[in-house]
Amino acid sequence: MLFKRHAHWADLYDRLKGPDWPQIAPPEVDFFLLPAWVQQEMHDFGYQPNRDFPLRFYPGGQKNISVFHLSGHDGGGTAYGQEYIDLIQQRYPDRRFSRCYEWCSGPGFIGYGLLDHGLCDTLCLTDIYDPSLLCAEETRNYPSNLCQDLVDIYLLKDLALLPNHEQFDLVVSNPPHADGFDVEDQWFANNNRLTSDLNWEAHRNFFENIKDHLSPDGIILLQENHAGSTVDTFRPWIEQAGLQITDTFCSEKWYDTDRDPDRWPKIEIYYIEIKHV
Repeated sequence: MLFKRHAHWADLYDRLKGPDWPQIAPPEVDFFLLPAWVQQEMHDFGYQPNRDFPLRFYPGGQKNISVFHLSGHDGGGTAYGQEYIDLIQQRYPDRRFSRCYEWCSGPGFIGYGLLDHGLCDTLCLTDIYDPSLLCAEETRNYPSNLCQDLVDIYLLKDLALLPNHEQFDLVVSNPPHADGFDVEDQWFANNNRLTSDLNWEAHRNFFENIKDHLSPDGIILLQENHAGSTVDTFRPWIEQAGLQITDTFCSEKWYDTDRDPDRWPKIEIYYIEIKHV
């Protein structure tokens, strides 16, 4: 085997290989500090099945934060989710946000990206999917990231359960973009968790509760998709919550109407800016 030709790594290979192969690396082995070619060879030889194979995303900021996740955890956070970085720098050039909250965070691609670029001082993440939050915790606790004391993570479905002391001056999210799904579409069915908010229940809950956690000068900037909604879909719940829509605009990079109209989701990203009345 190719790996065995490299004597320097033979001992590590033998320790990783065993009755439970493929297996997770022992605690003393930091997989991500191994040379890239070693990582690739271990992967090629069956080290961890694809669904459990750890991936690492770099937001590209000054802090060089590594965001860990698993296959199937990315609902667009590594793509159009990263547009938040330029948008916030352009729209609020004179602000440095104290406490950022990423709702429906998954592994925290957006929030960690903002933290990595120095656009916020601390971060809060919430989601209903525990495996994604376990990855978010790995990112927080990874020594090289230097953010263990800067990030709080909550597993919760009802935003009313968020601790009262959590107050945010910036709220961002790439939430599920549709209120239903077509089980006959296999691609869609495999991604229901990422794409579907049935009857907009999560959105309703968010708007009902977020005002209590928004600082007086706080900003909510939601990333939505015209393939599944319009701003008027959410306007009644926003206004009922005592908040106001202060702007709405389409993405300049991720508004693609040339795709097959029979395939959902289409990339038609738009934003809703919300503040206190």
